[in-house]
Amino acid sequence: MIDETVILLSPLKDYSKHRLAKYIGGNLLLTVSFDLYFNKLLQNIFSRVIVYDYIQQMTEIGVEATGNEIINLVRKEHPKYVLWISVNYELQESTFESIRREGTVVVGCFHDDETCFDHYSKWWIPVNGVCPRH
Repeated sequence: MIDETVILLSPLKDYSKHRLAKYIGGNLLLTVSFDLYFNKLLQNIFSRVIVYDYIQQMTEIGVEATGNEIINLVRKEHPKYVLWISVNYELQESTFESIRREGTVVVGCFHDDETCFDHYSKWWIPVNGVCPRH
């Protein structure tokens, strides 16, 4: 077991019937058990896994406030990694830039790279600390 803290930014429930389901990627991705496929596996590898349901927070308090909560959580918990399960432009690049400035590694998980890499996924990969869209 690796003695490190990981923050998992992941949907925790089935959002396929939610009013924002179409906005955040449709039904297929949102019905996957992220708890089963990510949280449980990470708990077998790392000593501490903190799960943050950013989709729930985003629908309750908005994108900017959710980003601020994530940054504050990183500052409080000092994780080695933040693992982000991407759905579709739900978090701001500035959130990830702030997390990286705290010394935490951001790992993005993109389920649809075979169809979305050229127009979505590749733009989240920072080059020299800055995402290429800037």
